[in-house]
Amino acid sequence: MTGSRPRVRGRVAMGHTAIAADCRHQAQAAPGTAVVGVEPDVVAFDGHAGRLYVAAESGSVTVLQLRGSRLHVIYSGYLGDDAHVVAVDPATGRSYFPVLSASSGHPAVLVCAIN
Repeated sequence: MTGSRPRVRGRVAMGHTAIAADCRHQAQAAPGTAVVGVEPDVVAFDGHAGRLYVAAESGSVTVLQLRGSRLHVIYSGYLGDDAHVVAVDPATGRSYFPVLSASSGHPAVLVCAIN
């Protein structure tokens, strides 16, 4: 790796409604478990902010924050039907969730930011 990019590696195990994560951020272990939406199937990690995003088939999204050596849930809720794809831009901290039907009834990309 080059520059000041954080080194992140880890394992994530997803069950029917829970996730177990073992993220290693710059040689610091962050084990933990959290209840998430039904059938979690997509994760994204923002190494700059230390956030793990978990999207589920049920349309719920859970965001876990790395604090010290633990992951803590900072957001969990229903985002929208089919919101089980996630991309994160570590430069801006924004997360992107493509959905088949937004409030307008048309496909859209929901853009979220956690302050």
